Amino acid sequence: MNSIARRVAGLLLCSVLAATGWPTGSAAESKISRQAADRLLGKAIAINANALAARPAPARTTVTEEELNSFLALDAPAQLPVGVAEPRVEMLAGGRVIARALVDLDAVRKQHGSGGWLDVASYLRGRLPVSATGTLRTTEGMARVDLESAEIYGVRIPKSLLQEVVAYYTRSSENPRGLDLDAPFPLPARIRAIEVQRGQAIVLQ
Repeated sequence: MNSIARRVAGLLLCSVLAATGWPTGSAAESKISRQAADRLLGKAIAINANALAARPAPARTTVTEEELNSFLALDAPAQLPVGVAEPRVEMLAGGRVIARALVDLDAVRKQHGSGGWLDVASYLRGRLPVSATGTLRTTEGMARVDLESAEIYGVRIPKSLLQEVVAYYTRSSENPRGLDLDAPFPLPARIRAIEVQRGQAIVLQ
């Protein structure tokens, strides 16, 4: 698949993963295969082609957990921010998503500074597993996030600390502050809604 196809798949990926803010890691043990990753790329191309049509047709595309995790394992590593590794996702019923990754927290800790021995961030060192559970709610081409919980190395952390981690790793020249977990955002490719179900997400155009 060419680079354009991979960028399109990345847009689709970001939409499906928006319930937790950024591509994340080691959740459900779904199978990983080149065939499944290529299926996601093919679906992303079809979604984008439909969006670019003069009169986009109503479309319903199912993305499975296996396809998404295969793409994350085989195609996404080169596109992830330096310091984020081994992303995997579990899709649950009712729009809920569990996502985990290994994240290098040294840079985040140094930026955060120390608020004393009671400050959780001051103890974050090296690459640690970060997980988040949230619900993706979408309607009329817009999406927002309801974060349920977040953990670092199995220890519950406040939303404010997860926000710092997400913001640090999603900063760009266009968005120097990084992603705001509370901010609604538009879905790409004329996607009207995304329905997350157990083991799959349905993309509606």
